[in-house]
Amino acid sequence: MLDPSPLIMTVDSPPQDIPDATVAPDTPAATNATQGPPLVAPPVSNPGLLIAPVNTAAAPQASTSFQATLTSQQIAMLLNSRGAPTTRVFVKPRIGGVSPAGVWTGYGAGGQGKDPQSARCMREFNTDVVKSFTAMAAPIEDKCHLGLRDSPSLLFGMPNEPNANTVVSSITAFEERMIQHGMEAVFHIVTSDGTLNMLQEPGRCTSAIIDTWCNDLLNQGVIDPSSSSVTQFPVCQYDRINMLWSAEAMLNSCTEDLKHDLKLSVDSDDRFGPKLIMAVFTKIYRPSQSKIEHLKERLKKMSIRTYPGENVTLFVQDAVKLVREIKMNFMMNSTVPDLTTVALSGLTLLSDDLLLQRVRAICINNDVNGFGKALRGAKTYEAIEALMDIDELYRVLVNQDDYSPARDTRARALQGAASPSTTLVQNRAATGGSSASGRRCWECNSTDHVRSNCPQLRAQLTTGTATTASSSQASTSGSSGTGGTSHVNHG
Repeated sequence: MLDPSPLIMTVDSPPQDIPDATVAPDTPAATNATQGPPLVAPPVSNPGLLIAPVNTAAAPQASTSFQATLTSQQIAMLLNSRGAPTTRVFVKPRIGGVSPAGVWTGYGAGGQGKDPQSARCMREFNTDVVKSFTAMAAPIEDKCHLGLRDSPSLLFGMPNEPNANTVVSSITAFEERMIQHGMEAVFHIVTSDGTLNMLQEPGRCTSAIIDTWCNDLLNQGVIDPSSSSVTQFPVCQYDRINMLWSAEAMLNSCTEDLKHDLKLSVDSDDRFGPKLIMAVFTKIYRPSQSKIEHLKERLKKMSIRTYPGENVTLFVQDAVKLVREIKMNFMMNSTVPDLTTVALSGLTLLSDDLLLQRVRAICINNDVNGFGKALRGAKTYEAIEALMDIDELYRVLVNQDDYSPARDTRARALQGAASPSTTLVQNRAATGGSSASGRRCWECNSTDHVRSNCPQLRAQLTTGTATTASSSQASTSGSSGTGGTSHVNHG
């Protein structure tokens, strides 16, 4: 409890900073105002302070001291005025959360909604407004606006531009950027029939659906999918921020020609992320059923045997790209009900028994999926989910050195590494000096010796039965007249 008795304080103050002040009543200064030099009192921030006046003529050039008497209430006011700043109160975003650091948006790390995916998901900091705005401006907002500008090969382009054939890769890369920046939720359209991710299934989107979605985000409020009745969330201010920032990101993810075309075709008041991406789909990507069939055939022709060491990870990467493109062409839900089985068909040629058994089990459970239930209550998988499951099991087997195709590949590699030196030795031994110089025995046609060293010729000379060809050659080279003697050329 504070002492109610007054507190006497001595405060130093330069004379030039002391203006005229009204002296508190019932003080000596009030009763003796007409006597001696004028008395003035320095200003005090708290009202009602009892101030002892100071004679300014006493020390006009020096620092002046004065006494201030504070009551217990005035001391409490002084202490409270220097207290800690009031903590800001934030409203939780529709998709996101509030942490001690501030507000973040998005589905969070791993889609769990517990922590932000990255620091770029922050939308407000737990500090004063000016500092929060400064922290958001350059480090976060500029990066969110960047889009795919730092990846020129992935930019969306007009049909006549080189990037026209990279639409699927561009959409995938753009979605990853939105997730990293906490803006993916504005592309997840919520309706009374469920949720539609327009970055994964653009074929199911229409202009009317996009217009209704943008109106819900900005004006009406988004439908609460967890509610049994049709209720709507309040309009979220952070959804509007993400709508605007994602629009800038979309424009910066286009080539200059496409960017210019979008600015002409979409009014500035309607430039929100979902509307711009829908305009891009309309211009450069046309979903069709025939494209689904074409991609499905490509998926069926894939074979794990064509990948070195039956590398499942490489197979899954290629298969996932095709599955995603197939889903982008969906114009209604579950256009390809056997997509999971088709995606795994290339893995049915696996030579590893354990992995092959897993593939077959998933295929059977998805094929015999009556009334939403698989055999013995087993889980059914979406195509990409099934591929990821097989890849995870493959990685475990490889880490445990229990994947037989990988072991066989390493063994063959080791044999191949040792074979060049062996072959080199054999070649040297097989080609001797005679063959290298082109020498050959004219008697027996052997490359191991010359004719003078021919064992066959020596045997013939010893027995006196030389061959006809040798006698003819000897008589031609050594005969003279009719009585000449035959000489054999041994060299």
